[in-house]
Amino acid sequence: MESTPDVHEKAGFGRRLLLLVSAPGTLGDQLRARPVWWDALLLGGLLAAVSNLMIPADVWGEFMRTQAMATGAAAPGADTPVPSGQIVRIAGSIAAPIFWALFMALSAGIMAFVFAFVFGDEGRFKQYFSATAHASLVTGFGLVLVSPLRITREDPQLTLSVGTFLQGALGDGYLGTLANALDLFAIWAWIIMGVLFSRFDERRSPGSAVAVVFAVSGALIAVIAWFQYRALG
Repeated sequence: MESTPDVHEKAGFGRRLLLLVSAPGTLGDQLRARPVWWDALLLGGLLAAVSNLMIPADVWGEFMRTQAMATGAAAPGADTPVPSGQIVRIAGSIAAPIFWALFMALSAGIMAFVFAFVFGDEGRFKQYFSATAHASLVTGFGLVLVSPLRITREDPQLTLSVGTFLQGALGDGYLGTLANALDLFAIWAWIIMGVLFSRFDERRSPGSAVAVVFAVSGALIAVIAWFQYRALG
């Protein structure tokens, strides 16, 4: 029988990646004892940048022209040179790791506030930050995996979401926008995140932690989807 890993022994990054999908509870014990975060944060930012770079410049250029026409702005002509799309592609790839890191810090701060200050759990910000950075790698890998589909559909913002499988059944209203915002890889990451958070306090069960993560993240997505709907409406 395989021996139980010592949570006080520093786990290598490769092992943490394996535990992320095979035994998130064990990973949570590791992160509770040693809340390392920098390597997970770095990989997540790189995945976001790579997914952006995978989209060809002409797809980005056409996407920007379509967005400009949708908002009523003066759209570039059809003969606009490709470098305009190339600039968007490169600039977005540079900005992606920065926004990734900021989003991880903001998300961890919100979760730490809810769990530690609202519910009184024993976790510390560094632990929630470490868990958030690791769990969100699922979303990062999802971005890369979906990139070929984005290229095929010529839509850099395409995601595999709840709305993808509903095939427009909810229409173009707010519910449709919300369904499209519920990314399936993000939902998977929320489940892992909840399991990780549950290991920071012995009183917290995995089920209740996952429920809290879904409630908080779902509420934030609902607000973002509302603004998206209003902007497009």
